[in-house]
Amino acid sequence: MCDCECVSRAEVEEMLAERDEQISDLENECERLREERDTAFDRIDELEETIESNSDEIEDTREEIENQPTVEFRGTPANSTISGLGRTQSEPCSTTITRRSRRTLVGLKI
Repeated sequence: MCDCECVSRAEVEEMLAERDEQISDLENECERLREERDTAFDRIDELEETIESNSDEIEDTREEIENQPTVEFRGTPANSTISGLGRTQSEPCSTTITRRSRRTLVGLKI
């Protein structure tokens, strides 16, 4: 004798309908994930372009700074007082000032 469970045709059709619905849900989820992946790859491409553009701009700015004239002031201040400390500064000082035209960049070396 068989230990089989008898299932009506209606129950089989219901199980198949549920399975079809699950398959449809999974296909929709796969499509949504594909779209998210494509969007993420597009964003990565945009960010890589931005990085490349910024790298080029940084290099251009670096070259601009290197090509700017530098003005140097050298000397020994006579009895100049350091602000707020009341001490006298007698050692030689060197100040380098660099200015850029487009963006203000001031570099001081004391």
